[in-house]
Amino acid sequence: MSKIANPTKVITGVNTRWSYANVWDPKSINGGAPKYSVSLIIPKSDTVTVNKIKAAIQAAYNPGSLRGR
Repeated sequence: MSKIANPTKVITGVNTRWSYANVWDPKSINGGAPKYSVSLIIPKSDTVTVNKIKAAIQAAYNPGSLRGR
């Protein structure tokens, strides 16, 4: 059985920090539906993580990359 990697999954570096973490309770922004969210603070020197996130965003735009999920 082969394991298919998720192209939109990114594991961040050890120096990445969370900011405005709404992970326990969803928050409503401007009267919209409540959602869970988090903002990431990534050091400028961590270009590997930034490039992985950019590639994951690009993969999310490509409809063929998520087929079968």
